[in-house]
Amino acid sequence: MGTDVLDCPICSTPLSPPIFQCSLGHFLCSACHDKLPGTDRACGMCSRPVLDRCHGVERIVGSVLVPCSYALHGCTAAILYHQKGEHEKVCLHAPCFCPENGSGFASTTEALLGHFTAKHDWPITAFKYYEPFDVPVKAGVHILHGSGEEVEKDNDSDLFLLHIGYPDAPLHSVSLVRVQAHAQEYGVGCSVGFSWFMGQYQVATLDFIRTSSLSNGLPKCSFCIVPEVRRGGGGPVMLSVTIGINTEEDEEDDNKEGDDDDSHVKVGENKEEDEASHKAD
Repeated sequence: MGTDVLDCPICSTPLSPPIFQCSLGHFLCSACHDKLPGTDRACGMCSRPVLDRCHGVERIVGSVLVPCSYALHGCTAAILYHQKGEHEKVCLHAPCFCPENGSGFASTTEALLGHFTAKHDWPITAFKYYEPFDVPVKAGVHILHGSGEEVEKDNDSDLFLLHIGYPDAPLHSVSLVRVQAHAQEYGVGCSVGFSWFMGQYQVATLDFIRTSSLSNGLPKCSFCIVPEVRRGGGGPVMLSVTIGINTEEDEEDDNKEGDDDDSHVKVGENKEEDEASHKAD
């Protein structure tokens, strides 16, 4: 049968117990039933009085099993119809997508990593959390692959795309996205530093790196602008990138300290560095 008959006619969400019925046979979910005005609740479809719960339909919706939408990607679960949405929010087989136009490739992050390197020949850098690593400023997509050693977090599956845009301009936009089908329980931030000329060093920080399955392509989330070449012919500019994990506990501590969580991007001012590590090679 068509599963649309198992949806609430008012809000179109799947019916789940408790389910109510009016005298003309329209079903209502619990949320829509509770929103009906007055003590003598009237059906929003026909204005007939809403009767008691419909236990027969509750037994039906408790027995209708459907496959996961990600069955083609390996999920074999049979799910109650009204629980399908909740299952798919956390399904481990939910795919990520290649952001290139016309590609159509969709799979796990592991398979996507192989596709990026084999099909598109994008450069890749393995990194460890909290440890800085260098990436040259060059327009295009650069793959960052987490290779940390923390036991509680599956760092080896962490996949990031660093996108450097504006290929025909002397200054390039920098954006960073974490490739995941679902948002993780812990947030990830980063900092990017670079030197444009002698005695100058600039740092941009991103408190929370955006997570995306790339189903709509690479998201536009630029957080800093960088040059490609150092002034005076000093060679290409290198980005010093550091990616770190912010646990839920850290975020709670920050909230207790009164931090402004509405500001997700902070860009450091140009500053004079006396230390040799921040000067040109």
